[in-house]
Amino acid sequence: MKNYKWLVIFVIFILFVAGIWLKISNTNVVKNFKNTEPTNKSNQNINTEADNASQIIINNKTFFVEVATDPATQRQGLSARQSLNTENGMLFAYAEKKDLHFWMLDMKFNIDLLWINDDKVVGIEKNMPVPLAGAEDKDLLIYSSPEPVNRVLEINSGLADQYGLKVGDSLEYKNINF
Repeated sequence: MKNYKWLVIFVIFILFVAGIWLKISNTNVVKNFKNTEPTNKSNQNINTEADNASQIIINNKTFFVEVATDPATQRQGLSARQSLNTENGMLFAYAEKKDLHFWMLDMKFNIDLLWINDDKVVGIEKNMPVPLAGAEDKDLLIYSSPEPVNRVLEINSGLADQYGLKVGDSLEYKNINF
């Protein structure tokens, strides 16, 4: 009976120490996570005054773009942002051409999307609407490239029409390394 008493005390002690360790480690994990999270970009826009700002020029219209080349940034895209300045956009760049599929998960504003092969527009999705309130992920529309592409440009809805952007347009890249 004495051995069981010590075993019970030992188990309680181990559980107590484990609980303290979990509490401390969870606090540190949360602190570390908060410190490594990307900046909240919900209302940030690109510095168009910077000499080294990444730019795409289509039909003499310059878009200052953020370039998403890594999987995490590509998954995040423009999701959860409240808006995007008219002259801004996001360029998704891939190492190789492939069939791509985009959706509007957590988007707060409508966009136009340009499917691009190297430096040529091969498709345009216009006025991609934000998801309806309460829509489940499985119910979101999937937009697919018309052919394998290696770049995608997201800009504010209506700008493709406003600037006369069309399939076949050529693009010029400035300060962008692929």
